Amino acid sequence: CKPKEWEQSVHILRTLMPAADIEPDAQSFEHVAAACEEGHEWQKSLDLFIEISSRGLSASSVGHNYALSACRQGKRWQHGFEIMEVMKEKGFEPDFR
Repeated sequence: CKPKEWEQSVHILRTLMPAADIEPDAQSFEHVAAACEEGHEWQKSLDLFIEISSRGLSASSVGHNYALSACRQGKRWQHGFEIMEVMKEKGFEPDFR
C-alpha cells in the first residue's frame, strides 16, 4: 500500500459506501485497517479494528494480525497482549511479520 492510499481507503469506507447505501462488513473494515497499518497510521488501524466488534461484526484472523502489527507500531503492548488472548480463544495464530 502506498503511503497515502490509506486516506483513499478511509474515504471509500466512510463516504462512498454510505452514499451508495452499502453497509460495510467486517472484511471492509479489515481491508481499510490494513491500509492504515501499512501507511503507518497505527491509531486509525486500531480504531477501525475496534469498530468491527462495536458494530457487532466478527474480525478474522487476518484482521487480528493487522491489529497486532498496529499495536507494535504504536508500542501499545498491553492492547497487543489482549488481542493475542482473544486470538487464542478463537483458535487464531499470531503472525509476527
